[in-house]
Amino acid sequence: MDSNLAPCGLLSLNTSGNVMFMNATLSRWLGLSDDQMAGQPFVNLLTTPSRIFYLGHILPLLQQTGHTEENYLSFKHAKTGDIPVLVNACKATQNGQDIFVMAVVTMQRRHIVEEQLLLAKQRAEEAMNEREKAYEALEETKQELEEKQQLLTQINARLEALSTKDPLTGLNNRRVYERELETRLLAIKRDRMPFSVLVLDLDFFKNVNDKFGHDKGDLVLQELARLLTEELREIDVLVRMGGEEFVVVLPNTPQTHALDVAERIRARVAQHAFVTGTLTLSVGVAEATEKDTKASLYERADRALYRAKQLGRNRIEFVAA
Repeated sequence: MDSNLAPCGLLSLNTSGNVMFMNATLSRWLGLSDDQMAGQPFVNLLTTPSRIFYLGHILPLLQQTGHTEENYLSFKHAKTGDIPVLVNACKATQNGQDIFVMAVVTMQRRHIVEEQLLLAKQRAEEAMNEREKAYEALEETKQELEEKQQLLTQINARLEALSTKDPLTGLNNRRVYERELETRLLAIKRDRMPFSVLVLDLDFFKNVNDKFGHDKGDLVLQELARLLTEELREIDVLVRMGGEEFVVVLPNTPQTHALDVAERIRARVAQHAFVTGTLTLSVGVAEATEKDTKASLYERADRALYRAKQLGRNRIEFVAA
């Protein structure tokens, strides 16, 4: 790059302090030509205070350390007055001889640069503040979203409970029974894992409601739900189908074992003192087969329950496939 096109002043001195070169930029600032200053003492360009500072501080530093930076000087100008400048200087070698090279920036330009840097800093700080605000807003939005997500999860859980739970007893409802039975029927065809279904019904429950009222009848159903739960495994699915009718799906349970479970439940209920007194239970049992549908399996278990009712109640019956 041509030094005459440089945006700053450039100057070189020999070790005697005489001007060897001055670029066009500095010449223009000083209202001089390079020819006028060639071979002239550099100090002739300076005001008296700057000349003293140059000789007492800048020149010794250049001679001792080979460089100096951020030095404030004033050049003389015959027409416009003094020109405050900022000078950086270093020692260099040219054609085997030591020289001093200086870069000069007018204080006006420096102030412009400083103002630009200050403005850039302010904009950076503003951008940082905006970023912090945006981050805080994002965190607030994230927290709000998480809270709403938790609320939505809770609402979904409540809706799921409402759609799958019997409100009186807290047991599963018919929807869960349908879903469980469909899953088990697919599994029995795939894995040949047996399962059975119990259909249970309180005997003469209508008399309980007629004699003691529906409130007491509800308490009886809640007590029965608790007894059944205590007699079953965690993997068993207990469902209130409606009224006094309950259904139990017994996974991995053939009919012989299902009959044992049914008898244990029947005996427990018969021995229990309900809020209205003693009650009995009739149970129908059916083991699922690969050919069964949900309707056919329930129909067999319900037919077995009907037989138990016909044969005197408080008993267990089964219908084979």
